[in-house]
Amino acid sequence: MQEESLDSFIKEININLDKIGLRPFSEYELRDIIFPKYLHAINVGINRHGDPTNEDGGLLAIPTDVELITKEQFQNVPVGKKVITCSYGGTNWVTSLVRKTDDIKTEIYKENMIYIPRKQRNIRFQDFILKMAEQIYNILQEEDKDEFQFVGISLGFPHRNVRTEYGIDAYFLRQKLPKSWIVRDFHKLPFPSLIGKLFLEKLLTTYSLPNIKYVYFLNDANSVAQQLPGKDEFGEYPVGFVFGTGSNAALKQWNLEAGKFIMPQELDLDRRIDEKMIELGLVHTQKKFIEHFHGGDYIRYRIASALSILSEDKIISNRIAEWMIQQEDASIVSRLASGDMSYDDFLDFNLVEEETEARRIYVILKECSTRALIQAGQTIGVMIASVLKSAEYNTGDIAVPVEGAVYWKGYGIQEQSQKVINLLIPENNISMIKASSVVGLAQFLMVQESYVK
Repeated sequence: MQEESLDSFIKEININLDKIGLRPFSEYELRDIIFPKYLHAINVGINRHGDPTNEDGGLLAIPTDVELITKEQFQNVPVGKKVITCSYGGTNWVTSLVRKTDDIKTEIYKENMIYIPRKQRNIRFQDFILKMAEQIYNILQEEDKDEFQFVGISLGFPHRNVRTEYGIDAYFLRQKLPKSWIVRDFHKLPFPSLIGKLFLEKLLTTYSLPNIKYVYFLNDANSVAQQLPGKDEFGEYPVGFVFGTGSNAALKQWNLEAGKFIMPQELDLDRRIDEKMIELGLVHTQKKFIEHFHGGDYIRYRIASALSILSEDKIISNRIAEWMIQQEDASIVSRLASGDMSYDDFLDFNLVEEETEARRIYVILKECSTRALIQAGQTIGVMIASVLKSAEYNTGDIAVPVEGAVYWKGYGIQEQSQKVINLLIPENNISMIKASSVVGLAQFLMVQESYVK
């Protein structure tokens, strides 16, 4: 393809992508439309009296009854203390043994991960509990079981927490859960059916682990918020963020469910991408959640939907959109945007035989990926700035704990999000720290155990 012809084609594609809304947000849209609406939604959520809802224009902001630990509290935990932490939800379940190594640090010294196929995610409540208990039994093989009394579970499903004499329990709010999980007998169970109570019973009766007497369930974002900075020059701040398949944020004791912020209707964005995502079965709601712009799979789904629209306009074959949907490599969007996937690498997929057409498709994929990642970084920046502002942050040295491959590995995400944070909180001095819900949960558990004893 001649250079002049390719340049003309790129200009045409850019015009089409602008029209359908796969484009960067303007400073005006970020600062004057999305940001104030997000602040309002947080304010409504955390000041709500009554059950969590999003029918009043606020975030769900589920109160967890979980206070953040302090550095002083953790320093009082003896070195060598061990706990069991779990991250259960979605595709991969991770069970870890964690110990305190010095004044302010911990280490994961043993970890098991299991992949749960989609066909096993339609499950009875009792079997779900047994699957959790089985992971505890497995990881404690060859360990001194008497050293472990506390289990912490970062539960990646919508749930409510309740304080109990044995920790913090949880119960599901609905039958259908994210990532194709279904508790098929949910409607036959008493409500609420406490997960932790049955979990401890199964550890005792099925797996003969009588020493484990306490279980604490935390949301993933609240677990991340518990992680201490590790450096004295950083101030502790009552927030935590997760940017993975979906997104969320914690603010003090609230699980904000921040990824479910509904993007303002005032934005001048064509609805065709959102409608196409629904039509293709990639999302199952008419609501335009902010996580649909930066969740790991959703970034790819937005690109696929844009490609499907371009195919309707006879610009490309619909086969390209189908190919993007089917990709299981989470890094493919970043590889395309960064150029790490070269044209020759793209040819290995054998999508197009004719060279001119293949170069056109490669250019389109690269441009769509670049634009989608810019939108992702911008919306992540708005979320972080909105939560920090709601925590009354304006200036000063603070560490902000962030977990998730989208933020840490997505091409250009950190740069784009920081630009937006600088726009919305001009005098910030924020240091993002690579956080882990496992580490934060472990530090929280160790503090709880020191009080019980």
